[in-house]
Amino acid sequence: MNKEKKPLIVFDIGNVLLRFSPARAKRNFDRLVPGAGGKLIRLIWKTRLGLDFERGRLSGAAFHRECLRRAGVRMSYQDFRRAFCGIFTPMRAHLSLLRRLARRYPTALLSNTNPIHWAHICRAFPDLGRARYPMASHLLKEMKPAPVVYRRLARRTGFPLTKMVYIDDHPAFVAAARRLGVRALCFDGKTPLRQMLARAGIDV
Repeated sequence: MNKEKKPLIVFDIGNVLLRFSPARAKRNFDRLVPGAGGKLIRLIWKTRLGLDFERGRLSGAAFHRECLRRAGVRMSYQDFRRAFCGIFTPMRAHLSLLRRLARRYPTALLSNTNPIHWAHICRAFPDLGRARYPMASHLLKEMKPAPVVYRRLARRTGFPLTKMVYIDDHPAFVAAARRLGVRALCFDGKTPLRQMLARAGIDV
């Protein structure tokens, strides 16, 4: 068990540290192959195939091949990856907050994501590397809000669930964490994140 006295601060990534837009992915795909965007977006975010990808059951190359086969389109892996990854915008104030907190607190990332996006965001947004424990669904082999995700986070970090402060924008994910004893905060874009953390006892 981790002997750290301070709590582990756990950040979701999407719409907490980075904004992301599936609509941008659709436009990106349509620019490459007119009419392909809608088909690919549905496969990526609305089917079992996409869920399996985020659970780490397919490689990026295998996912690309299967998406194109099902959509009936042709597109190089490089073009697919570039279009798929061109959907993120940094939330600079929140990344700055992560940088500051990581100097004084143990910090973690916990995101439902996939191998393609993970490799991209870790390279494109180096501030994410400030987190001591970078965790993602494809690495944990399961997705939030499954209780096993939070338990695996606890096991891998050594922090008990009751010694975490967790920020996510999905109410269902927050509720699942709370049922396990996590102090979970739901970021809705209205209350400043800095203020939410301060109320939770974090020295921001």
